Amino acid sequence: MSENEKDTKNITYRCPCCFNRFIDVTIEKDKDGIYRCLKCGFNGTIDDVLNAYSNFRSRYKLRGTRITLDEQRRM
Repeated sequence: MSENEKDTKNITYRCPCCFNRFIDVTIEKDKDGIYRCLKCGFNGTIDDVLNAYSNFRSRYKLRGTRITLDEQRRM
């Protein structure tokens, strides 16, 4: 394994559906490689979880920048 690759065995993932509602629920990986949430019933692979995380981050990409009123009107 390359030194630059992340070790995904020690990462704790949160349920993306619950995380969108600001509820912090950890999800566990089953024997078949599917991540499951006990609270909302989310089922998905690691790719589904990471895609949902990137969608969540994209909503807050302008959080640290100041947007003028003209820029808001053009959005």
